[in-house]
Amino acid sequence: MRLLAGIAFCLMCASCASTQELQYKGFDDFTVTNILKEPKVQMDLNLYNPNPIGGTIRNMEINIAVDQKTLGSVSLDDKVRIKKQAEFTMPISFTTSVSEMGGILSAGLKSFVGQDEMPLGISGEITIQKFLVFRKTFSFEYKDGIDIHDIIQK
Repeated sequence: MRLLAGIAFCLMCASCASTQELQYKGFDDFTVTNILKEPKVQMDLNLYNPNPIGGTIRNMEINIAVDQKTLGSVSLDDKVRIKKQAEFTMPISFTTSVSEMGGILSAGLKSFVGQDEMPLGISGEITIQKFLVFRKTFSFEYKDGIDIHDIIQK
């Protein structure tokens, strides 16, 4: 019986040791509401778990920047179960300030007149737990672009 428990423990440790970080698959529904008073940013972050075993996201710290200017930060403390080798969506919502929104004005104007997309940066840390004892924290930095016409809503 001890031999069987030892083998199971070794297999569990081996599968945990090779945990890969989550892969960025893009974002959907990036919106900014109440832009003149207390802007609220919402988006759906699409990720993929490449690991052959599921896990639980225990904590996620996210920083959102547009044109390399910080728009806001959010901490997701709710536990989220992720399936093995599957895509999933994490809704993100945070309130920012009018002054932080003003910092992206020049990029927004370029995008508005149709020249370029605004560079969007998503960075932070994510902690994934497998089983009861194994936790691993990954740093991440994703880069994308966004068109100003797609985000402003009243």
